[in-house]
Amino acid sequence: MENNPNFQQNYVLKPDAPNALGALILGIVTLVSTLSCAGVIPGIIGLILSSTANKAIRIEPDKYSEKSAKNAKIGKIMSLIGLIISAIGAFIFSIILVLGQSGILEEILEEIF
Repeated sequence: MENNPNFQQNYVLKPDAPNALGALILGIVTLVSTLSCAGVIPGIIGLILSSTANKAIRIEPDKYSEKSAKNAKIGKIMSLIGLIISAIGAFIFSIILVLGQSGILEEILEEIF
């Protein structure tokens, strides 16, 4: 059958899992906006969307495409990375703010320069 030029193979296009593409997009937005600490909100929403997509895929694994499973996984990873970077940035910013208010930062900068 494979050598027959009239043979047509039927492909079934599986739908994307709900919220998988949204999780991917919000993961990208989270990574882009990490330096401004504005990545927290899209990061949290991206994690929620990826978990709902992964739950739908776990319930009916044969119903959804592999591409959407990968999109949900990558979106979750990027959202987590963005949230971690944002948390570290917020922590460093708060330390600088506290040191600046107490005058310790000014003393450190005077010693350096």
